[in-house]
Amino acid sequence: MERAAVIFSGRVKAWEGQRAYLESMKQSIEASSGLPVDFFCSAGCYREDFDAFVAALDVKASEYTVYEADPKIMDYLRLGPGTRPYNIYSQGFHNKNARRLMLNYAAEHGYTYKVIVVWRVDLICHTPFKVVWPIPPNTIFIPHGDDCGPGINDRCSYGDGEAMGKLLQRIDSFDGLAAEGIPLQSELYLLKHIQAMGLTTQRYNLSTAFNEGRF
Repeated sequence: MERAAVIFSGRVKAWEGQRAYLESMKQSIEASSGLPVDFFCSAGCYREDFDAFVAALDVKASEYTVYEADPKIMDYLRLGPGTRPYNIYSQGFHNKNARRLMLNYAAEHGYTYKVIVVWRVDLICHTPFKVVWPIPPNTIFIPHGDDCGPGINDRCSYGDGEAMGKLLQRIDSFDGLAAEGIPLQSELYLLKHIQAMGLTTQRYNLSTAFNEGRF
């Protein structure tokens, strides 16, 4: 059975104000695609908020696990502006872990996730979320703006199951990129991973901001 998935990772805090938005996102995807939508979440901070979010949004598979930093990530000589190595690796870890949770759930229930949306729980957005159909293969849809220097917006994205499966494993590219001397920066490493995977990007208009209550 074909379905759609929304994958959450990052800080699960102060999400209550966006609950209605996330529920409307789910309804919009279901109405435009005819596909049932399942939520998945991997995070490792603010346990009480995480548990409340998972219960309130009927998250199908979730895991609270704290990323254990490899000591070598602090040895990079070239860091991009404002870089926090642990945060970048933690985000990549939870992206990949949420993908694992989704695949395990899919195998258990005989599902195929045709469309995948990646979204941060700590985002605020007032523009209605709409998927542009049809979704071309090998294409990642990323909002305009918030590219942070030479990289590309890493706040949210969507695409078909195969393309997004590649995107969600971006942490696997990090060590190789660092070895090439590329400055460690989340948006830049995302762009480099997209290029390495041979993915195409398509930009669209969607304004987002970080929730000030996420800390």
